Amino acid sequence: MVELGTDPRSRHLEWEGCLNLRDLGGLPTEDEGTTAWGAFVRGDTLCQLTESGRGALLGYGIRTVIDLRSSEEITAEPNPFAALPDVVSYLHRPLNDPATETRLSRAAGAAERYILMTDAAAGAARLAAIFSSMARAPEGGVLFHCFAGRDRTGVVAALLLRLAGVGIGMIVQDYELTDGRMRPRYDELLATFDETRRERFLSSLEARGNPIRRTLMHVEERHGSVGGYLEQHGTTWAEIDRVRGRIRPS
Repeated sequence: MVELGTDPRSRHLEWEGCLNLRDLGGLPTEDEGTTAWGAFVRGDTLCQLTESGRGALLGYGIRTVIDLRSSEEITAEPNPFAALPDVVSYLHRPLNDPATETRLSRAAGAAERYILMTDAAAGAARLAAIFSSMARAPEGGVLFHCFAGRDRTGVVAALLLRLAGVGIGMIVQDYELTDGRMRPRYDELLATFDETRRERFLSSLEARGNPIRRTLMHVEERHGSVGGYLEQHGTTWAEIDRVRGRIRPS
C-alpha cells in the first residue's frame, strides 16, 4: 500500500543507523499539485548512521544538513557531517534556546509546547532563520533533523508542508508516522524516565497528531498563513518563494 499519495516510491528512507527518515516528496497539495521528491528530508539524529548509512545519504543527493539540536546535544553527540564541509553544507540552527526550553518543560502538553515554540519571539526568529537557510542552501536535497525527528523536526516539517500547500489533514498523517518508526527508541527512553516524565511522554503519544493540527491552525489564525508568519519574523518574501519553489516542482 502506498502511504499518503499515489507514487509507488516509499517515502521512508532505510539508511542504516537511523529509524525515522522520510522524504517530504509525493504529497498532494490542495491545488492538485504534488511536493517534490528529493528536495527535503526530515529525520532523527544522524549520529548513529553507519558508514553505509552516510553513503546512502550522500547517494540520495543530500547536500545540506540542518541540525535543530541544542549546543549541549551536539557537544554530547557531534554531527558526523559537521566535519565534512567539502561534501555537505552543515548548518547548526538550534530551534529552542535555554529560556524557551525551560518554558517548554512547564507546558501542559505537546500542543502547548509546539504553540510556544512558534509564539516565543526567539523561537519565531529561529524558525524564520531556518527557512532562510533552506532558501540559501546549495543545489541538492536538504535534510533537517533533531533527536527523535518528532517535535522540533515535526514543527519545521509541518510549516514547510503547509507553505507548499499540503492540507493540514495530510500533514497530520505525516507527523503521526514518526511514532511508529521511533517505537524501539521510545521504549529505550521510557526505561530511563522517572514516573512524572514517563507519564508526560506517554500522554504526548496519546495525543497523536492533534498537537501539530492545533499548531498550524493557531499560526494561520494569528498570521493568515505560514508565509505571513515567516515574513513577520524575518524571512524575506524572496526566500519564502525560493523555499516554496524547491518543494514544489516547476
